[in-house]
Amino acid sequence: MAKYDPEWVMIQVDHSLARLFSYSERDAFNTQVPNDDTIGMDARVRRAILGKIDEAISNISEVVRIRESLAGITVNDEDDFEFGIAVGRIYNSFHYQTRRILKRNATGEEFADFLAILSDRSNEIRSALSK
Repeated sequence: MAKYDPEWVMIQVDHSLARLFSYSERDAFNTQVPNDDTIGMDARVRRAILGKIDEAISNISEVVRIRESLAGITVNDEDDFEFGIAVGRIYNSFHYQTRRILKRNATGEEFADFLAILSDRSNEIRSALSK
């Protein structure tokens, strides 16, 4: 049973950079599909997480409304509180999508990939919160 998404495959480029390629792009590089040990996060989960980050950024008003509804809770920094809500929603999506798609919990490598994605997009999330 193939574990790979039918449209996308992650391949190793220059021994250090992993990137998603369509199968036609992969074939242009004349590269073999890597074994499971060289693949981090499943492409379907990755797409779902990137989509959830985009959704969190475009619906930032929901995060603000959550914070406003919890006005009785004392927080030291409202911006950090809102950022925490956004990150929590994204993390929940990662956990849920991994369980739904892969029928298991994420591996340490998949969680590390999730953290890298989150780190890469964190400034974008914070920027959306400050608007």
